[in-house]
Amino acid sequence: MNKIPSRFTVLYTIIFIIIIAIVCGTAAVFVSRSARPGADLRKADPSPQSLAKNFAAYTDIGQIRTGTAAADGRGATVVVEPWFSYEDGDTAFFEELAGKKRKIRSLIIAYFASRSVSELRTAGEAAVKADLLSAINGELTLGSVYAVYFETYLFIE
Repeated sequence: MNKIPSRFTVLYTIIFIIIIAIVCGTAAVFVSRSARPGADLRKADPSPQSLAKNFAAYTDIGQIRTGTAAADGRGATVVVEPWFSYEDGDTAFFEELAGKKRKIRSLIIAYFASRSVSELRTAGEAAVKADLLSAINGELTLGSVYAVYFETYLFIE
């Protein structure tokens, strides 16, 4: 007597085959060493609280969302939350930073708007920070920022 398999038996067989294919495919990728988990993750900058005793952190710039230059007809959104280190106790310089906060934000926006995602990724985060550091220090008169850090540095494509 020929018995026709039930619908559930066929369904379970299909699910089992799909699971086996996923497991085998994952194993093949890891064995071939073509997988690079975490390759595009960035190392986090230190927190503002972890600065040396003779440095202070200026964190009032806040989060900036802006567009990058279009490459191949498509731009991307970059989310960046910069903060700066400067000499601790320099209240006049802090006031200058606070007074020029909008100008500094517009410098950062203009920097990212003039470059494509591929240019920014090719240059690397350290070069972006160095460019921003020189641009920001070019606007300041009472002192200079020692370093630029990013709390957030993210591309949304």
